[in-house]
Amino acid sequence: MAVALDQLKAYKEAGNLGEFNKILIKFLPNLKEVVSLKIKQFERNGWIPRNMYSPQEIVDEIYLKIFENFSEEWTDPSKLKVEMFLLAGKVLDEIKEKHQGKKISFEKFYRDELKELEEEYTVDADGDLVMIEELDDISYHLDEYKDRILLLDAEQTDELLKGLDIEEETGGESRQEISRAYSKLPELSQSVINHYVFGKLTKEEVAKVHGLPVDVITEIIEKVKIRLKGLL
Repeated sequence: MAVALDQLKAYKEAGNLGEFNKILIKFLPNLKEVVSLKIKQFERNGWIPRNMYSPQEIVDEIYLKIFENFSEEWTDPSKLKVEMFLLAGKVLDEIKEKHQGKKISFEKFYRDELKELEEEYTVDADGDLVMIEELDDISYHLDEYKDRILLLDAEQTDELLKGLDIEEETGGESRQEISRAYSKLPELSQSVINHYVFGKLTKEEVAKVHGLPVDVITEIIEKVKIRLKGLL
């Protein structure tokens, strides 16, 4: 989609925030979806109160920050994409830290997440995907209600399968299992998938947003793909 990013400078100099934002909306229409999925994840895990934060308000804050701190480098499409998602991540991290009281560091826990993606999973009596050793863990049963909350609707689940090149024909029940598995992904892994599938970023751009090597991003994507394909 051709968007005249070079017009951003003119609108910035004219102080025209409205027209400036119209270009950003056309340039990255899926930013709100990625922000919305992150907010849903935070709410599902009990990290923030439900219905306290509006994805649109967060997106508006990002647009304002881009406007106020405009750089001519951002007329490069890839650089602007990365900058917008970096700002989104910063705002969302601040929201989580406000309620959880701890600093977030992707670098610190991505190795543990890769290991977790390799753990053996099974489907319990209610159709929920769980790690086998969790079946005897009382904490699992206490979290049953949370685990029934799915973060993706049917259309988003189809988008997930398409984005990961998983093309097998699946019925509604299988798609629910896919959505359930996605909803239970570790935080970083889910963030990587959100940016790659729903944010339409390249692996290189996802790596820049998360401050990780491209090979780590590739490994996360492949491990998630393997896990989801195992449910079909």
